[in-house]
Amino acid sequence: MDDFDHIKHIVLQQLHRCVVCHREYEIGDITSLQRKPGVWTLMVECEQCHSRNYLAAVTPDGDPEAAMLEVRSLTQQAIREIGLPRERRSGEIVPEAPASGELVTSRDVLEMHEFLQEFDGDFARLFRSS
Repeated sequence: MDDFDHIKHIVLQQLHRCVVCHREYEIGDITSLQRKPGVWTLMVECEQCHSRNYLAAVTPDGDPEAAMLEVRSLTQQAIREIGLPRERRSGEIVPEAPASGELVTSRDVLEMHEFLQEFDGDFARLFRSS
């Protein structure tokens, strides 16, 4: 097993599932973006929902602060890219959601917030009362 395979296995031990869709990550979801002495900069992209995580694997001779700055820079770049027109973004273009249905209002958000503050987690009782 080469160094990169070893690092990918360690990453999978720490990041089991996608936080967005809960799909279990696989070795092929991990890409090396950059390798510097002591630091591997990686991207883990969910094959199902395409959410991305940027992380750094720091070896004992690496600089954790430099690795953190590199990951922060990649994350900021990805956030800036979100604001670009679709044709200027890198990666696959995903069709927009249908325009049907009511828009979520600030009142809707406030009502849900208030509901969740009081909700005790008993879904069976919640659905019986509906």
